[in-house]
Amino acid sequence: MKNVILRTKYMLLALIIVLTFSCSPEDGEIGSQGLAGQDGNANVTSIILRDISLPATSTKTFNVPELTQEILDKGLVVVHINLNTTASHELWSPLPVVLFNEIVKVNQFRVGEIDIRNNSIPLVGHLKFILIEGN
Repeated sequence: MKNVILRTKYMLLALIIVLTFSCSPEDGEIGSQGLAGQDGNANVTSIILRDISLPATSTKTFNVPELTQEILDKGLVVVHINLNTTASHELWSPLPVVLFNEIVKVNQFRVGEIDIRNNSIPLVGHLKFILIEGN
């Protein structure tokens, strides 16, 4: 048994020595410049509407003047809801959301307007509209 433990110690010591000296602290040569890529886009607008009410089984239209035809054609619109209205808990959920076996969803986008459909009970919370311009 002593032989096995002694051999294991020597093998572990040899492995540590090999690994310690197998890496070089020197940096290699700097590589060539990569191909030029297409310019990106960071034009994102976030709009938060606080303390909104959504009546039960209804569609409510929200005015969003920042929502342009260009965003509708080439960009992206994302809507989140926060039903926990305490300021210390910003818990956002992307729509659609299922509540009490019913759904709250984005019904329609138009220039300057977003319709939210609530098929659930009356709700009070916050909405966040994220508008992302396309290229």
